[in-house]
Amino acid sequence: MARASWNMNYEKSLVDILHEHNNPRFRGQNGWIPEGWRSITQMFNEKFPLAQFSKAQIQEKEKELKANYKLIKEARKQSGAGWNDSLGMINALPPIWDRIIKNHPKMKKFQSKPFPLYNQLELLYQGSCATGDLNFTSTQQLAPVQQVSNPQDDAVNEAVSSFRNDDLELDSGLNPSSSNVQRHAVSSTHADLGTNDRTPASSDCREDSHGRKCKQNQIAGVLEDFLQFKKEQSNKFISEVNQPSNERSKEEYSIGKCVAILESMEDLSEEEMAKALGVFKCEENREIFMTTKRARVRLLWLRDEINKQVLSPRVSGV
Repeated sequence: MARASWNMNYEKSLVDILHEHNNPRFRGQNGWIPEGWRSITQMFNEKFPLAQFSKAQIQEKEKELKANYKLIKEARKQSGAGWNDSLGMINALPPIWDRIIKNHPKMKKFQSKPFPLYNQLELLYQGSCATGDLNFTSTQQLAPVQQVSNPQDDAVNEAVSSFRNDDLELDSGLNPSSSNVQRHAVSSTHADLGTNDRTPASSDCREDSHGRKCKQNQIAGVLEDFLQFKKEQSNKFISEVNQPSNERSKEEYSIGKCVAILESMEDLSEEEMAKALGVFKCEENREIFMTTKRARVRLLWLRDEINKQVLSPRVSGV
């Protein structure tokens, strides 16, 4: 099979087309069916008439993209490895990168090369996974969910629904320090929810003939922990939003990040790369370079700026 000449625009368009065919008509449990691949190939070649890739070539590229996605996904699990969503690159100190490459040798090329299709591929291969901030497991079968009256927060209502179990009880003889659910009162939760029409916790929480605490006390404790967790998340988000824009700009458009992308541009000669470093002395140039997503446009702009930099001394001397 002849090797196809791919570029970033081709790859992004292919992923978009794969998303369009990500439905039962074209895709089964083990991947796209023959009808799906025929349609994908036809749509791609209609969009790029000069490419004229075969079905096998497009299948090979999809296989490569999937392998790269899985590789980066595994590498991100390395302790100390961060992720820059805007660049599509792993952020890590040299010792962390050494461990990543040792465990995943093929990751070496992604140390300085971005992979901007990661999020789109994650949606394509992982789908919409249900995740939650608060999850509970129980060996007992859950009873039908009961609706909470006058909910103040949809997330709290979801937490109560997932936790409520008519048969779930906590032994009153347990040490309070060994469980979060036994150390809170129902009244404290009502105060957080902004309600005051309930009786004190003592009237809600009784003991049955077996000396067991009623389930209201359990739910109250979990809700209070959950509310505190959501409050901390909100405060963190507000703090990030209120961060001075100039600080965020310096971090997002740093010289280091510009150089990382610069070194991944195969169409630039080493001489051009060296001259481009002077372009990055200007913060405005760094921002333009980083926010330009189309590789070809970014390359043309950078070469134009390099030429301006070379010509400017001559112009000033005229």
